[in-house]
Amino acid sequence: MNGEADDDEMVKKYWDLNPNNESAVKSIVRSRLLPEYNNRSLLFRDKIKMALSYALSSGKNLGGEFDSNLLPFDHPDDPNLFYKWIWEVFFPDENFELSNIDDFEEVEDLNEPLSIAYGQRNSSR
Repeated sequence: MNGEADDDEMVKKYWDLNPNNESAVKSIVRSRLLPEYNNRSLLFRDKIKMALSYALSSGKNLGGEFDSNLLPFDHPDDPNLFYKWIWEVFFPDENFELSNIDDFEEVEDLNEPLSIAYGQRNSSR
């Protein structure tokens, strides 16, 4: 779904979506994002799960992250809800909160997602 904000047909498809409607958004997450997630390697899925857990536990506003993905619909009034709903669809009955959040380090590197997708680290570190 990333980049579909540039696809007029996809924007039209989701034009009437109320982004605050939890069940409607979860339905999209279940049909569009979950299959893509499940088709990835176990290592990839573990890294995504940890990154999502960290993002939700951090308490930071995730609106910028949502907007940077160029999805074909708006985020809910509270952008963090979108990511919480992803968590609930992907990991039902699991708590996302990290008890050791201070042990994590945010990496300010635009190429960091490549390490998640392909298991590569930036050699400039």
